[in-house]
Order: sequence, then C-alpha cells, then structure tokens
Amino acid sequence: MSLGKRILVLDDEEHIRTLYKMELEDEGYRVTTINECRKGLEHIEKGEVDLLILDIRMPDMDGREVLARVREIDIKLPIVISSAYPVFKQEFGVWAADGFFVKEHDLTKLKEKIRNLLEKPEKEVEK
Repeated sequence: MSLGKRILVLDDEEHIRTLYKMELEDEGYRVTTINECRKGLEHIEKGEVDLLILDIRMPDMDGREVLARVREIDIKLPIVISSAYPVFKQEFGVWAADGFFVKEHDLTKLKEKIRNLLEKPEKEVEK
C-alpha cells in the first residue's frame, strides 16, 4: 500500500508526465509533474517529495546537475532516472540514483522499483 506517498516526475515530455501521473496515481501515489528542473528543486527543498523520477535531458538544467543538487538537499531521497537514452546508465554521474529505466509505455518494472523504494520497513530505510 502506497499510503499516499508523494512522487515528483521531473520530465520535459508532456506525454511521459501524463502517462506516469495516471499510472502512478492508479497505484495510490500522489503525483506532481513538473517540466522545469528549478521548480522541481523548489519542491524538494520544501520537503514535499518522497521519491523523484528524473529525466536526464531537460531544457533548463542537465538532469545530472539536478541529481547532484538533490543529493546535497536530501541524501536519502529515492531517485529513479527515467531516460530515453540507455547510454546514460553507464555514466558515473547517474550512479547516485537508486534506479535507472529506459522510457517505455509498460511501467511494470518502474512501479516495482518504486514500491521497493517507498515501502521499505523503517529499519531498512535507516541503514
């Protein structure tokens, strides 16, 4: 059970934001979608996010820079990279993420990863 955990989808593609919002809200999550990294960082700074889904190629800021800034703000915030470019998985700059998924319409694996990250027992989260 997701218990209304808050997910931020930071992606510049409207159809991806819409798909993720619909699919994840069906799972019981509260989903906010934003297409600008700076606005997304503001939500994170306010503590309004339990998990971040982040695209790497964004028009206003590179996703790797966002990833580094998020880790400075909240080192424990789960971050899942969602990119159309599988080559980014091999880059050192995305290793700080908790998961990496190539964008596709079947979100089964992404949902499973989100469940695993958000629904850990408290003792596991604190390790």
